[in-house]
Amino acid sequence: MEELKKDLERICGPLFKDLQKEVDLFMLMMDSLEDDKKSSITHVFERNLRWNNLTIEKINDPFYLEQTLQFFKEIKQSNFDHFDDGDRTGNYNHYSHGYSMNHIINPLKEKLNEIVAFKEQYFDEIYLYGIKTKLEETPEEYIKIDFNEFGLPYYANFFKRINRAAADDVLFTIIPVLLRCVVEDILHLILLKSLHKKHIELYYDVFNNRIRNLSQLIALFDLLRKKEFKRVVSITDDIIKALNEIRSRGNYSIHDVDENITRSFVDQWNERIEITLRSLLKSYLVLKDETIEISPEREQFIIEKLSIKKKPIKLKESNTKSRIKTRRKSSKK
Repeated sequence: MEELKKDLERICGPLFKDLQKEVDLFMLMMDSLEDDKKSSITHVFERNLRWNNLTIEKINDPFYLEQTLQFFKEIKQSNFDHFDDGDRTGNYNHYSHGYSMNHIINPLKEKLNEIVAFKEQYFDEIYLYGIKTKLEETPEEYIKIDFNEFGLPYYANFFKRINRAAADDVLFTIIPVLLRCVVEDILHLILLKSLHKKHIELYYDVFNNRIRNLSQLIALFDLLRKKEFKRVVSITDDIIKALNEIRSRGNYSIHDVDENITRSFVDQWNERIEITLRSLLKSYLVLKDETIEISPEREQFIIEKLSIKKKPIKLKESNTKSRIKTRRKSSKK
């Protein structure tokens, strides 16, 4: 097994070591961040580990190159999404490392076909499943969506779990909980990618260092789709209703057994869920490159409507001058 892993390392070449070094530097940088920014960057890091079914140990294993590249792409992007050009954390220049990461990603992507062919030829079955006489059958897809189509291939791993749950006579009851998780994540991703940085507190709870609860995310998305998002996306009332149904059923299923989650209900629910998820993913596709700004009056209306508590501005006096230190160093992009 170790010899086969060495063969994979030879295929990847020295850039694989460069990737590992950049991940190590990124982790050291996270430890040096201020608390408010540290929580958001850590969320990106841990979320993408989870979505790609990775651990730090797996990142150092060329067998998982495909998943690692998806993870690496997202943490690279966080250097641009959460920081401004010239920003540093200690000696870590965020834009400089973001560009370095990009130069690592593209050449390694070209190695994927060779890696996949090697794995299939030698040790996929042993490495993933151990020695078995027969591999488990792949369950029928409960949600039939190609996430590569939307530039989000890492969601495919999560939906494999949903497919397995749907095929199980007991585990199908947890599908609302799993769907609630994925809806929350996609909504957060849409808001993160589409809104100007200065509006981050509309969807990120600074007091508790986490994204806002799902009911607030849905309500915010509902308000934005009627005005700020209206020119680029078309989200119907039925989609918002379906999102709230996923939220309520997911919440209920976490705390108690929902007797309404029967096999027939789950089998009939998947078409509506797929339509809802496709609408969200299409919205992400057209909004991800936007930088939408909300007027102060409109933002205040949203804050009051959603009962959002923003982090108060702290005043610090130095001699006769005062400096305002906000949660983010800059709201300019």
